[in-house]
Amino acid sequence: MMPIHQAYVPILGAAAAEMLVGYLWYSDYAFGPLKRKVTGTTKKKTDISKEIAMHTIVAIVKATALFVLISMMQKACTTGYFQEGFGKIFSLFSYDTAKHNNTMMCALKTAGFVWLGFLLPARAACTIWGEKNWMKLLIVAGGQLAMTLAMAVAIAWLS
Repeated sequence: MMPIHQAYVPILGAAAAEMLVGYLWYSDYAFGPLKRKVTGTTKKKTDISKEIAMHTIVAIVKATALFVLISMMQKACTTGYFQEGFGKIFSLFSYDTAKHNNTMMCALKTAGFVWLGFLLPARAACTIWGEKNWMKLLIVAGGQLAMTLAMAVAIAWLS
């Protein structure tokens, strides 16, 4: 992986990949109609340029954080730290750089770790304590997983 000050192409590529996968995930060809049905909303016919601009900023921030984390995970041999309890679940996402040097696999495992450890619990907490719409949780969490994996692929491929 390259230093962060040289990583504009992978970070911008990851942000674009996240936005493209999100657009496809919530399109009328995938889960858009189901999400509108379970949330009781209708399709927007308004100018969405403000939302796209804000999402672009959020996607760049997320891509930068994921780039840094993937870079750190490539340098750290983490296998062996998670041997008991719930740690065994997260050991599936650890990557032993001493045995393997596969940037794509490390990126995908790091993205899976981020999703399982941070994105899914945050979305689940909103569902548990708020709206209690379990179908929406499945749709949105699945979308977050797909978008995060797309970012990881772009970062590994463009780095």
